[in-house]
Amino acid sequence: MPNKKFDYSNDMVQDNNVQGENESKEILRRQRLEQRNNALANEFRDLKPEIGRAYNQLCNLAEKSGALSETMLSLLELLKTALPVRLTDEDRKALRDELHGIADNAVMKIRKERERMEHDIRRNASRISLTPATFWCMVMAIIMLASFFACTIFANESLIHSDLLGKLAVYMAAALLFCMVAVILVCHKLNQ
Repeated sequence: MPNKKFDYSNDMVQDNNVQGENESKEILRRQRLEQRNNALANEFRDLKPEIGRAYNQLCNLAEKSGALSETMLSLLELLKTALPVRLTDEDRKALRDELHGIADNAVMKIRKERERMEHDIRRNASRISLTPATFWCMVMAIIMLASFFACTIFANESLIHSDLLGKLAVYMAAALLFCMVAVILVCHKLNQ
């Protein structure tokens, strides 16, 4: 019987199995890497025209922004030379006086408006306001007085037998009838 202490034959078989598994794992890893690289290459191929367009637009934008900044700097220099903004004490005083004048005019307009509003309020305070019911009662009273006047004319016409009074009584009756119908319609509309 061989010495078991120095027998490594089983370990060798296990090492061969582990080495075979490692090789198959390495092959699978390489295949996954190759698939990933192919997918990335396809995506890059699809994005390449868009990247080119974006690069061209960025270059155009950079050129235009450079031209714009040069134009702004030249415009600033032109403004500094053409319109120097240096205020002397007299200019400041004149500017301050003009601002005070504008403020004084605004204050005067506000005062005038306030006085006008106070006058309107005082004028309206002396007015007597009527409710709609009171107003229509007054209208009805006027109509009743007009009808009394019409009755008086009719009585005089019947006693005196004058044609002029007869015509006046007819016109008055028509006017009275028209006014009463108008008042009734308006009151009916207001109640709805």
